[in-house]
Amino acid sequence: MGKPVCIRRVVSLPGHRAYEPQGGVMRRDRLRTTQTRDGRKVAVWRLAGCAARILRVQFMSESFTAYCLPSRAQFMAVQPGTVMFDPYPDLAAARELLPKHTDLWDALRDDYWAALVDLQDLPNPLET
Repeated sequence: MGKPVCIRRVVSLPGHRAYEPQGGVMRRDRLRTTQTRDGRKVAVWRLAGCAARILRVQFMSESFTAYCLPSRAQFMAVQPGTVMFDPYPDLAAARELLPKHTDLWDALRDDYWAALVDLQDLPNPLET
């Protein structure tokens, strides 16, 4: 048997504004970004049910070849300093996969809880 391969691709989404959260309304079905205070680490995630699912992280000051966890498959065409996940871990699992980045995970935890309890973020039952 060969090594597992990460099959997800990083795509640029039209209209996706990185680093949005403060003051903007976040919807449960949209991609979200969280960055550390110094702006050197960014996580792209989404709310899936009641869990934060982490899609990828970007370490702005790093230049290592992008790779996917847990397979460690490398991606030359993806921006250096990127770590993608397949499958998408929740916040607790992401902390275990990349434990040295507690500042990012703590910031994401704060954004997660803000999104989870934001009443404007709840789906409108009249629209379903």
